[in-house]
Amino acid sequence: MKRFKGIVALDIDGTITVQKHQLEENITRYLNNLMKDGWLLFFITGRTFSFSSTILSSLHKEFYFAVENGAATYDMPDKKMISHSYIPMEQLALLEEIAAEEQSGLLINSGNRQKDCVYYNPQDFSSSDREYIDYRKSFSPEQFIASSSFKKLDFTEFPMAKFFVNEVKAQTIKEKIDQKHSHLFNTLVITDPFREDGFLVHINSAQASKEQALQGLRSAFDFQPFTIVAGDDFNDQSMLGLADFKIVMADAPKELVALADCVAPPAAQEGIIEGLQEAIGYFERTHKG
Repeated sequence: MKRFKGIVALDIDGTITVQKHQLEENITRYLNNLMKDGWLLFFITGRTFSFSSTILSSLHKEFYFAVENGAATYDMPDKKMISHSYIPMEQLALLEEIAAEEQSGLLINSGNRQKDCVYYNPQDFSSSDREYIDYRKSFSPEQFIASSSFKKLDFTEFPMAKFFVNEVKAQTIKEKIDQKHSHLFNTLVITDPFREDGFLVHINSAQASKEQALQGLRSAFDFQPFTIVAGDDFNDQSMLGLADFKIVMADAPKELVALADCVAPPAAQEGIIEGLQEAIGYFERTHKG
């Protein structure tokens, strides 16, 4: 790849869009112009590959793309996986034990190589949670597969496990995993963008995070690229630490807003454009000549 001005690393949900399946027209136009102007775009999301790649289909040039909170990184638009850090299947029993203790249903993402399936045992979920899963099925490209036992799965590793729970339960599950298995798992609690008052517990390998995905890309070059990072939730906090310029959306948790070099209007107002304009203005002022 020819030399570029720098990296723009962007979360998707709540940062560049509030849509499930497409970018707003103004955002698409602005991002395409950024790439034309010599910026390398890197999208880093908690979504699966199949659920997030469609939303970026309106982008015209080469970019990078990390899914499932950095568990796998792809060179786009070729869809070539260039790195991954997955959870070995033998560690799944540790998560099942905590799910049983908390009487909460666990979902397993298979990853793009295994057709982005989501496995779950309906008996482990309440009736309202099963209704929510049915709602997710209605718009998600992943195939949700009911299974009475994860022991029937025939793959050896997987990128992510998750819980759909309320905030209190989410924090309890995270604390238990961190206390017992922090050396194995990277566990994050974020708001559920598709469920009011809902939360997600995202569980990845300890070697998988948005920060590590971004650091992996930065280390691939023979110079230290200027890096702009934008996010809106706790799974973006680690990668904000790598930024030369930090953009945080105004409706993000206050802990993230406190880190910002620029607080941008919410995604519903297409505020990422304003945030990126300020970041690029800063870059141009500090990198003259």
